[in-house]
Amino acid sequence: MDNDIISRYSKFYQENGKKSGRWPTEFLVRAILGSSYNLAQNQKFERALDLGFGDGRNLNLLRSIFLDVHGLEIAEDICERARSEFQNCTFAVGQSHSIPYEASFFDLIAAVHSIYYCQTASFDAILEECHRTLRPDGRFLFSVPKSSSYLLVGARIDKCEYAIINNDPLKIRNGVRIKFFESMDTIKVSLGSFNFREISIGSVEADWWGLKEHYWIVSAIR
Repeated sequence: MDNDIISRYSKFYQENGKKSGRWPTEFLVRAILGSSYNLAQNQKFERALDLGFGDGRNLNLLRSIFLDVHGLEIAEDICERARSEFQNCTFAVGQSHSIPYEASFFDLIAAVHSIYYCQTASFDAILEECHRTLRPDGRFLFSVPKSSSYLLVGARIDKCEYAIINNDPLKIRNGVRIKFFESMDTIKVSLGSFNFREISIGSVEADWWGLKEHYWIVSAIR
């Protein structure tokens, strides 16, 4: 990833990472603790990866269920900050298309608003890497933007449902290439090409006073 973008993210989390009120993301809570999956009661699930953990809001949730929780981010200083706060987790520097773990290492990979950044690799390359590092029968939980997402306002739309962000409210993602999806069907095709199965897709459309947080939520089995 571009060093300037990495620097912007590092500065953002340094300035905002310790703010109070960081609650777990609702769709992840529902996916993990809801009656559909109830991973908390499934003893086969022991090792989880928070792929793009950001400010760490989902780490305590994962740690309350999984014995071994890992977090991946794009810069060492983001990981170092997390190590000081979440001493019972393990952190590594990497990207979604280059996860520094051996094959079949994780029982769960959760990518909350993170997996769709495709600055240096295609979305297919990211799916391939997640498939590699998940164990057979492991679960993959992630979110991807819809075409109506605020991230695409003023964006330059590329071919094959990619876009370049041009109007980021956070002022750190402008110029970043992301993947979005028009429909559930295209998500299923992408996952199916890597032999993911039991694909379940939900839809979230929140309007935060004009900021349209519209995205797909996806669960699949490796």
